[in-house]
Amino acid sequence: MTAQSCHPRIGYDCAQLMSNHYPERLGQAICILPGPVFKVAWQAIKPFLPPATVNKVTMITSKSQLKNVLDKHFSPSMANWIYTEYKLNRKKPIRSRYRSFFSPPQEAQSDHDPRGELSYVRDWIESKHPSGHQPHPNMSEFLAGKLKHQLSNSSSFSDANGFAGEDEEEDEANEIDEAEARKLVASLPDAYQIPADAQTFT
Repeated sequence: MTAQSCHPRIGYDCAQLMSNHYPERLGQAICILPGPVFKVAWQAIKPFLPPATVNKVTMITSKSQLKNVLDKHFSPSMANWIYTEYKLNRKKPIRSRYRSFFSPPQEAQSDHDPRGELSYVRDWIESKHPSGHQPHPNMSEFLAGKLKHQLSNSSSFSDANGFAGEDEEEDEANEIDEAEARKLVASLPDAYQIPADAQTFT
């Protein structure tokens, strides 16, 4: 992620949009191992956000925190699905991150469905839910036979942790302290900075 795609000005503009049109609609946001650029943007925008909103954001900065945070906020089956999906999407080679999220598992021995946790797939994707919920269009088109899954590298499990391959990056690559964040923010061009007349959202 680069400063062109994630910088303080984007964060401020998005926060302004959400505050004006969708106030306090956020339930919980969990950021898993955010990179340095994201951390910089978050540190810059956080002072403008209401404390209630900031308190809804959980930053997971090390892999050792991940399972405990997921277990705290989700059911065991959902926590396991998120953890498995996270591992598969960070596995090398990079091409494996472009797995077909809209189709069922391509390996017969895999019990992980990239479309979602088992009950969600059963009640919300493969069945018409009474609420009228519509899944991602790609999922609907795949079920209707209008879309074929793309080829991807095998996601079979093989190592001691249940996953083949290695994580794309180590925890240390994600670490950045507030002093470094402030220095990086200050070095960004004016177009990426929060406006001088920016107001705190309420």
